[in-house]
Amino acid sequence: MFTPSMTEEEIQQAAYKDYLEIRTRVQIAFERFVQSMRISGKHKRAIHSLSESHTLCTRARNTWNVNFRYTGYTPDDKINIVCYLYIPLRRENGVDYLFMNDPKCFKVERVSSHFLQRYKERYLDPAGIDLKGVHPAIYFMQNNEDRRQTNYRPKNWTDEELAEKCFIVSRQGLSLIKLRGKVITYITFLDQENLSRYKAQVYEEEEYFNLLEKAAADDIDLLGLQAICKKLCMDIEHTKKVMERFAWRVEGTKERREKLIHELNNAWKTLLEQTADFDDKWKEALRKHEARSFLDFGVEKIADQLRAPLERKDLFLP
Repeated sequence: MFTPSMTEEEIQQAAYKDYLEIRTRVQIAFERFVQSMRISGKHKRAIHSLSESHTLCTRARNTWNVNFRYTGYTPDDKINIVCYLYIPLRRENGVDYLFMNDPKCFKVERVSSHFLQRYKERYLDPAGIDLKGVHPAIYFMQNNEDRRQTNYRPKNWTDEELAEKCFIVSRQGLSLIKLRGKVITYITFLDQENLSRYKAQVYEEEEYFNLLEKAAADDIDLLGLQAICKKLCMDIEHTKKVMERFAWRVEGTKERREKLIHELNNAWKTLLEQTADFDDKWKEALRKHEARSFLDFGVEKIADQLRAPLERKDLFLP
């Protein structure tokens, strides 16, 4: 039985024992519910919130709640049903909730009492959400199925925090989580100010990548290239970090991220080489006209010579 004094490791071990005991029963009940939701022919159900609930008691005397919910159809017309398997976990400072929502794969999601308090204060109450008797932990799981990991990292995090903590984003906001073993602990729910900060990071990533794409365009001239490089090279280390964040956000696997980062590094190298070439051509143009001052000859006349398309290799070639 789960007890308030259990360590994280003990909680994971106890949850795994229960998982091995009840996973087959949950899977059978799930398949029965799926069959009951199917309609013969090409007809579809018009109701989008049918559900079924069960309780399962294990040999360790832990009572798990099981809830199946029909949520409609996927874009490719497949029936969509979700499973929530959860149990309240009483602790000295409140009640956490443990979820094991995938009967085919052992993974525990622990929603802490602190997280639930902040979720209520920072989202449910300000938005005037009527839970209609649904517990906040269940409501969060039901309405944030789009949650995904981000590369947003506060600057003051220690190496230890960087190793085991991260943020996930969903349509309702940002959540700080900790990953340890097979347990994901939801620590706190962040307010809209932090969500806006994350969105600002995403905007910055997209802006920098768009600049690199413009620099790689066939019709760009030296002046346009110089303007882009001035923006990107103002703080080279910062730009590299931004593009690494971009790679982490848009690519789901390690191999694809590494490939994109490699391509971005090649783009950087080529861009810097072309910028050096621009500086040489600019100095050559000034020497050629031997103007006593920049204004004597006119910036536009010099610039016209630099507007011809640049002979260069593709930025993103290896």
